Amino acid sequence: IINTKELAYTFLKIILGNYRLLKELILDKN
Repeated sequence: IINTKELAYTFLKIILGNYRLLKELILDKN
């Protein structure tokens, strides 16, 4: 059985992490 809450939390964490990396890259360019 897959824990939906855990899966959603992990998914959100990955998205936020990628967003942070993209933001840093954009800020570094400017």
